[in-house]
Amino acid sequence: MKRVSIGLFSAFVVVPVALLSAGDPCPGVVLQDDCGTDAVCITFQGMEANADGTSSWAYLVEEIPGGKDLSHWNLALAPDATVLDGTTTRFEVGVDGATGFYGVKWDLTDRFTQGVFIIVLDSQPDVTPTGVLVECGTAPDQDVIEGPFGDGVGGDSPPGSLMLRGTIRDFLGRDDPDVDGVSGHTDFQRQPDAGYGHYMGNIDMFLGAQRKPAFDGGGYKVTRQWMNASNRPIHPSLFDEDAGDTPGIAGVTDNGGIDSSVSFAQWFRDVPGVNLGKELDIEFLLGINGVYTFEDNEFFPIDDDLLGNVGRDHNYHFTFELLTEFVYHEGAGQVFTFTGDDDVWVFINDQMVIDIGGVHSAVSQTVDLDRLGLADGQVYPLSFFSAERHTTESHFRIETTLELVPIELPTVAAQYD
Repeated sequence: MKRVSIGLFSAFVVVPVALLSAGDPCPGVVLQDDCGTDAVCITFQGMEANADGTSSWAYLVEEIPGGKDLSHWNLALAPDATVLDGTTTRFEVGVDGATGFYGVKWDLTDRFTQGVFIIVLDSQPDVTPTGVLVECGTAPDQDVIEGPFGDGVGGDSPPGSLMLRGTIRDFLGRDDPDVDGVSGHTDFQRQPDAGYGHYMGNIDMFLGAQRKPAFDGGGYKVTRQWMNASNRPIHPSLFDEDAGDTPGIAGVTDNGGIDSSVSFAQWFRDVPGVNLGKELDIEFLLGINGVYTFEDNEFFPIDDDLLGNVGRDHNYHFTFELLTEFVYHEGAGQVFTFTGDDDVWVFINDQMVIDIGGVHSAVSQTVDLDRLGLADGQVYPLSFFSAERHTTESHFRIETTLELVPIELPTVAAQYD
């Protein structure tokens, strides 16, 4: 492969190849469209270490006949990597709002069939497994390819995992028999008057006494969520028509299966005769896309523990509280997404940014921190509160580009011997 100079930087001259035909083997990585059909072939063509300390990376991107058109492709980058002039034009660097994938991104037109893309970086990292993402249709596909995502390039790398400690509190369903002096709670195993579903607006927008959420009531069942321009659900308070967001629809007024402010105040506090708590660690793993994830599609962390399963396959009724903090970096595309069931509320700087109340199947909301008016470089608290209130499934997934650190835990009630 020849190298030619362009100003201070280097680029590749790649001899064009014939377009792929149906059935031709892909010499690189094959990614699929939203129907599961092979749609894109991406081949790493090499890296050149330039004399000025920069590096140039070349990729051949080809659509595969029979698949849907490629709308964009992304290559993961180390958080401290800098993309320089000489890179194939019309690129963006940051977190993709639709997927949370961090790296360099190219949007493509319907006329695209094949092209060579050059990425020029300010350093010379080793060739190492790197995340690659495409979107053909409505759903993205990811894989791993040779690339520049490596540790220790031009600065400190983020930790590979985050261990955070929260508080889990065990409850009994409203009709469960007493266990060791603890009675059933009216809000657990309770169907909202308007039926199971997603409810918003029942919890105060700001944390109350002891930095706990407070019940206001007067909320509503969600008919349609508010969506950002990337078609991801967001809190209504973050809705921005000028940014291309789509308004949601509020349905019938309902408290979401919460009896009162008194009953709700017990959810995230230690109350003798009502609940029993303990500390719980969860570990977030850093993906090749630069996103920390904790996921458990059977999130039953206290099976046969605390108040026990009460004759069921799992210990279903519990709440979880996680208190953390982070440094905000303006324009870095920091995001936090939760997907799961049942109730979830997230507060940043003590203000609600995610509201997934009610008893429901898995529901998602995302917050883009650049919409919150935070000050660059400042430390802010992120408080997470969730509840599992019904004896069905328990899905729990957090995805974030924030480097969260724990802060002081709430008091935990004494455990039974």
